Amino acid sequence: MQRPGHPTQRPPNPEDIVMAWSTAAVIIALIIAVMVVVSTYISGRFQKK
Repeated sequence: MQRPGHPTQRPPNPEDIVMAWSTAAVIIALIIAVMVVVSTYISGRFQKK
């Protein structure tokens, strides 16, 4: 049963695309930051020994 005024195939909204890309960019930046912090922490631990 389809509701009126709700098409099944609507054209992609540019705002939705921008939101998706910005969200992906934020997630990637967080992952890179965590990797950098972990790598620096591990290298610092090994350098102290």
